[in-house]
Amino acid sequence: MKQTKSLTVGAMTIALTMMIMMLDRITTGFFMTFLGIPLVVYGSYYDLKNSVIVYVACIVMTFILTAYLPTILLMIGYGGMGLATVYTYKKNMKKWQSYFFTYLLSLPFYFVMIYYFGQFFGVDIQASIDLVANIIPVESNELVANLFVWLNIMILPALEVWLIRISAYLVTNLLKQRYPNLLQ
Repeated sequence: MKQTKSLTVGAMTIALTMMIMMLDRITTGFFMTFLGIPLVVYGSYYDLKNSVIVYVACIVMTFILTAYLPTILLMIGYGGMGLATVYTYKKNMKKWQSYFFTYLLSLPFYFVMIYYFGQFFGVDIQASIDLVANIIPVESNELVANLFVWLNIMILPALEVWLIRISAYLVTNLLKQRYPNLLQ
């Protein structure tokens, strides 16, 4: 019975994630940060092994529905952040350790996303560097502009990790308070 319930809730989690993915495509990226939240909610009720299976199924469904590499990378990255959040919950890590762990796992995803697929996501690094170099009245403004732009790119994953973790915490606690026997 428990395995059947896990499969059913996993299928609903995949369906909800795909709805968020489609809304994200319609709104040109407004919902992409929230792609990992259904996985975190699922992982708060079930074990890590089942969460990994649901994560892989979400990636496969994204491939089936979109077949577009940048969108698949979005699911891999944000789902991976959600899975990292589930892992830190299951391992009872301290809050700063869990944020740092999730942040470190998000950095390679962000590097690939920005560097190779920046045009798809509306980010042009060279145009940003040129804009900052024209604004900063410093003699060696090219180096300062490069540092400023890359520092901003490094801060963005930290903010998104914070947003994902806070949102998942709020949703999970709200579900557990209002429906304590929801998935038992």
